[in-house]
Amino acid sequence: MRQAEETIHGWLDPDWLRGAIIAEVLEELLHAIPEAPLRSVPTRQTFSWPSEAPTAIVKRTRGDQFRDRWYDYLRGSARSPGQREFENLRDLARAGIPVPRPLGWGAMGSLSFVLMERVEHSKTLRQSLEEGEGSVPPQLLDGLAQLVASLHRAGWYHRDLYLEHVILRPDGSLCLLDLGRARQQASPRSRWLAKDLGALLHSLPDRIPAATRLRFLARYLDLCGIHGARARRTWARAAEQRRARIASHAPRHVSAANPAS
Repeated sequence: MRQAEETIHGWLDPDWLRGAIIAEVLEELLHAIPEAPLRSVPTRQTFSWPSEAPTAIVKRTRGDQFRDRWYDYLRGSARSPGQREFENLRDLARAGIPVPRPLGWGAMGSLSFVLMERVEHSKTLRQSLEEGEGSVPPQLLDGLAQLVASLHRAGWYHRDLYLEHVILRPDGSLCLLDLGRARQQASPRSRWLAKDLGALLHSLPDRIPAATRLRFLARYLDLCGIHGARARRTWARAAEQRRARIASHAPRHVSAANPAS
């Protein structure tokens, strides 16, 4: 008999389950040993599911970050990383932000997972820009600015907004990933939004010219309704300061084998 702290709890989309018993699937996803994980580090594994004909991605985590746990505690909720990312995906989708469709979550003790729909894509946005000729298609630049501006206008900030966490779908549209640490506030502090912008600028390939970076930032500010020259300079300076700070203490962010991790 399981100890109380090892009780399995969670939720799975009935349409995705297709008649399977939820308790059995939750336990299977918590304990599955993937043959070829998309990413595997000591505290996290990301793998496709089911392995034969995958329709979903599982991100399984052991433990939690203190800051995120404390943030939830102060707001009267205690959530596992899997439940937190599931709820973020659900709420972001409702706000019209392009994210993978959340299919469920599960937890047992310090182990948890989030299950999301597998998004068809060929590469991350960073990979696409690295393989390009140095110029960024205007529609891609505009799409990225719209994605980030929509996120921020909805009161959300990502906290890990690197280009490795944006994927390019076959139709050219963008999809945002890795949202376990994202947060929403009625009026997010500008420093958090600037940090998102700084992380994104930091993750741009070196070959992208400064003029393109400025065009992206200008388009973002337009979409956010920031038009005054002084305000625009302030935002540009804050984003650059954040970019420089990230660059000073971390290598350029490069994802491991799978961008969905």
